[in-house]
Amino acid sequence: MKKHKRITASFMALLLLFSALLPIQAFSSESEPLTLTVSYDAKCGEPSVFTVNAGGGSGNYLYLLNNITRDGEDGQYFIMDPSRLPGYKTDNTFEVTFYASGVYYLHFYVMDKGSSPIVTKRKIIKVSLNDPEYPTVETVADQIATQCAAVCKTDYERALWLHDWLVDHCEYDYSYLYCNPEGALVRGTGTCEAYHRAYTMLLRRVGIASGRIEGNGHVWTAVYIDGNWYQVDVTWDDNGYSDHTYENYLYFGLNDTIMNMVHSDHSPNDGYISDSLANNYFIKSGLIHNWSDALEDSIQTNLQTGAASFDIPVTSNMPAGYQDVIYNLAAYQLSTQEWENETHTVKINANYSAGQMKINASYTPIHTHTWDNGTITKEPTISSDGIKTYTCTICGATKTETITITRLQTPTAKAVVNANGGFTISWNAVSGADKYDVYIDNGTGYKLLRTVTGTSTTTGTAHYGKKYAYKVRAVNSKNSVITSAFSTAVTATNTKKLVTPTAKAVVNANGGFTISWNTVTGADKYDVYIDNGTGYKLLRTVTGTSTTTGTAHYGKKYAYKVRAVNSKNSAITSAFSSAVTAINNKKLVTPIPKIKVNSNASFTLSWNTVIGADTYEIYLKTANGSYRLLKTVNANSATIGGAVKGKTYTYKVRAVNSKNSTVTSAFSSELSGIY
Repeated sequence: MKKHKRITASFMALLLLFSALLPIQAFSSESEPLTLTVSYDAKCGEPSVFTVNAGGGSGNYLYLLNNITRDGEDGQYFIMDPSRLPGYKTDNTFEVTFYASGVYYLHFYVMDKGSSPIVTKRKIIKVSLNDPEYPTVETVADQIATQCAAVCKTDYERALWLHDWLVDHCEYDYSYLYCNPEGALVRGTGTCEAYHRAYTMLLRRVGIASGRIEGNGHVWTAVYIDGNWYQVDVTWDDNGYSDHTYENYLYFGLNDTIMNMVHSDHSPNDGYISDSLANNYFIKSGLIHNWSDALEDSIQTNLQTGAASFDIPVTSNMPAGYQDVIYNLAAYQLSTQEWENETHTVKINANYSAGQMKINASYTPIHTHTWDNGTITKEPTISSDGIKTYTCTICGATKTETITITRLQTPTAKAVVNANGGFTISWNAVSGADKYDVYIDNGTGYKLLRTVTGTSTTTGTAHYGKKYAYKVRAVNSKNSVITSAFSTAVTATNTKKLVTPTAKAVVNANGGFTISWNTVTGADKYDVYIDNGTGYKLLRTVTGTSTTTGTAHYGKKYAYKVRAVNSKNSAITSAFSSAVTAINNKKLVTPIPKIKVNSNASFTLSWNTVIGADTYEIYLKTANGSYRLLKTVNANSATIGGAVKGKTYTYKVRAVNSKNSTVTSAFSSELSGIY
């Protein structure tokens, strides 16, 4: 089965979580004078930049973001699998995007490779975020649970609704990075670990007990429904909706026996023994009849002969792993039905294996039945025949007969593009109908769009250039859901694009740029692109009508353009705005230095960090009163050796942006020291 490989890999990555920390702890030592500070401006919804500043060592530093943890309702947990994070690097900046409010802990390390022995320093940064637009993971879970409780009455309904929510809102994380509920619930991506933990978190909120099940390097969930444990694998059910119904709910409500066919090393967990199929999705919904009914005639033919055991060949195009699940569920359904021939009642025991339904039958003699007038036990619908059940007045045995119904007249539908870029679907009124089911196919098969009482309905803005198909059927809700056949499908394509925004860019007080634009009707977000000399690239996507950059290179021209986007209809965008340009004309701030006389014939110079600077030049005053460049460093401190006893040394410092050559601050004031 296609998902086996990816899920096994994700779980094995999670098992390496703690081993990823060992190299740091093995050689780490706290030895002054190495220092570590972190500067940042944390926010939700867009990248937050963390800058690690090291000092006091050799200047030969490597930097590491070892892990990110978060305070949760069960204690701290990893947001990302540490084993998947990059190792030490020379760059001292790290970008982290937070998608939920809450308290986070970022574990930074700096390694001084120039020291002997090698010295490392760790600093844990606590970040507390409270953004109404990005609620906490727990708040999101509460909101989902509230929605669930509003529409579901039983534990089965609640467990299924939450399963469907995760399938609809989460995509599997093939990077194997996001391994916790934060990924599944607010980022919309995660590994099997994230699916399981998010599902458990949601089940807890609706009062359903759950447990952890493992097998073949994968993790899924045990769910307690109506006094029994059931196996539910939300991750493997997230195959994307298709015409194959069995793919969407294959792993909802399995027992240990069937789950072992899929996970060969799974064995019953003492705390979560699963031996019931009563709340399996296909059994509970009756959909298992799609497969079991096709075998009934062959079984009945063999029972008429009195055969004690026989095999029924099963023909299916579904993958072998899927067959094992579906046809063992069909075996359960067949085994729980009542059977008889002309002279006996029959109990069968059905089991599926390798394309064969294996039947063992036991026979009990019966008398000649005397049947009553019968009762309708299933009302007929357009999608299935009804059932009338007769009961023997002597022994209570039952038999059934099929009931068919007459359909309503089929409506004729049409679809046109409306002024909003959506579609208006309309049809003629049908006698005997009091409502109409409208179905849509947007490329993944027909699904119910909505049910209306009138003869038309209107959709929201549609994907630009994409073809949609619709069909309609008439329904009589007062007469056991009597319906018509579906109308002939009608198609429509949206040809209306969004209006192009008008953008402008100005230099702000921080030496960065503020880019703004007008609101565009039909857009709920905007893509902002930047050209810094290497061609246009996406800078970020925002929901408002402006965004601000960090400090820009002094004297360098930047170009920006903006387009409007309708995220609910993915490919619907405007054309790009005309390009707007801006140049940063704000110079760097002058640093303020300090000097310390050391005991080893040296001075230590230090100064404040200057925004926009990536190096600092240290100048020494010569005997004739002029200054010469002594050294250039990329930290905000440096140690200068070779001092002569009783001699005065005078220095000054200036900040430099090496990426923009001549961009510097003014020189600091003079700073003198006598050794």
